[in-house]
Amino acid sequence: MAVGWRGMFFEGICQYLNWDNARFDYIGIGDEIMRGRPYPNIVFDMMGKLDIQNAGEVLKVRDTIADIQEGKNAKVITAVILSSTQPKEILLQENPDIVLTSLLGIKKVVSNKKGLNAEAFTNF
Repeated sequence: MAVGWRGMFFEGICQYLNWDNARFDYIGIGDEIMRGRPYPNIVFDMMGKLDIQNAGEVLKVRDTIADIQEGKNAKVITAVILSSTQPKEILLQENPDIVLTSLLGIKKVVSNKKGLNAEAFTNF
């Protein structure tokens, strides 16, 4: 889990949802990492802490232009969810590797027998 919010805001949401930090292998808080989106610092921090060497094994899923740019800058696979407040046309101009019409499509992506390979995907 990586968020661009302040730590206090994230903690408040977790408390409200009754989420325990132990549910996540990684938590990256925007104000704790030097540079936020579109810089890839949070992605690189996560990869380092989880000992992920291959950027092709990372899937960045979000719903904004800055999120797609962050993933592209980190050279990871990017997926955009079209339920964003940003127009579909503008999101697609950033050339995400995967286009999801809803978060439910992520299940198909991660269960794909061919692995996390952007060429294996179209729209979900």
